[in-house]
Amino acid sequence: MLPTLQYRRIATVDEAVALAKEEGHRFLAGGIELLPLLKEGLQDAETLLDLAPLKASLGQVEVTREGGRVGALASLQEVARHPAIKSHYRALAQACRLTASLQIRQQGTLAGNLLQINRCEYFRNNYGCYLQGGDTCLASQGDDRHHALWTEGTCHSVYPSDPATALVALGAKVRWRDAEGEKEAPLEELFGRPVPEDPRHLKLPQGALMTGIHLPPAPTWSVFLKVMERGTWTFSAVSLAASARLEGDLLRDVRIVLGGVAARPWRAEGAEALLEGAEVEVLEGVGEIFPEMSRSLLEGLRPGRENGYKLALLQGLFAKALADLRGALGR
Repeated sequence: MLPTLQYRRIATVDEAVALAKEEGHRFLAGGIELLPLLKEGLQDAETLLDLAPLKASLGQVEVTREGGRVGALASLQEVARHPAIKSHYRALAQACRLTASLQIRQQGTLAGNLLQINRCEYFRNNYGCYLQGGDTCLASQGDDRHHALWTEGTCHSVYPSDPATALVALGAKVRWRDAEGEKEAPLEELFGRPVPEDPRHLKLPQGALMTGIHLPPAPTWSVFLKVMERGTWTFSAVSLAASARLEGDLLRDVRIVLGGVAARPWRAEGAEALLEGAEVEVLEGVGEIFPEMSRSLLEGLRPGRENGYKLALLQGLFAKALADLRGALGR
């Protein structure tokens, strides 16, 4: 059950940032992540700072020729259904639409989804893993079916956000406010491995308030694909997001990002390099070079005892992504 908590509605961003510096204060938006953590004793709080009054300023979605802005308090469903996001940033719309259930998408915010903490079942069920003061990552000795193919440090958990995988593929930046003012950084630069003092994957500064996501000018093509154990409610077994810009007959700014394989969205740089600058005609004969491209996709990924199935799933998603690209370019 929830502990006894104080509650305060926030009127401005400045007020939120000022109060967040005080011990025991936590932001409350959709509550999809925070409330279960408080019930399970995985996080502590004394006062919840309700951000709902900031929805008008931090929940807007805007797209122009110069790029896009998605407010941190926009719900996943609002992003998934936004006509301009669907048209210009298709991968993000797809990732939000495929996240969790309709009820969670209606309530959960984009910021809350990005800021999830460790989802490992050993951690969530208080088994005394490395993050809870144990000597080792229990998944490294037990059931690792849902865990990383590449590990940073002791914890073998994977970062769970689908929208984040799409956002990295789109080259998005995160904006936040802290006591020093407004800040911005590429999303992919903010990831770090979970440690006992901080079980998060996305290392936004403690007490900072995410205000939104900035998207660069839209690519020619983007896509997000995922595999789940069942059709809804579950996290990705693996996912793949990709984007590219067409410059004449050449593919430019190719990004291929894998989810469900590491503590962060994983850039498949080898596969990107094979497609970067390639003429679109290469897609017509892609079957001949697919084995090489597929090997490059998996560079650096090392399966554990029970999660090697992820490699074949990733290759399948890559083939689907290339077929989608061919269709988008009329090839």
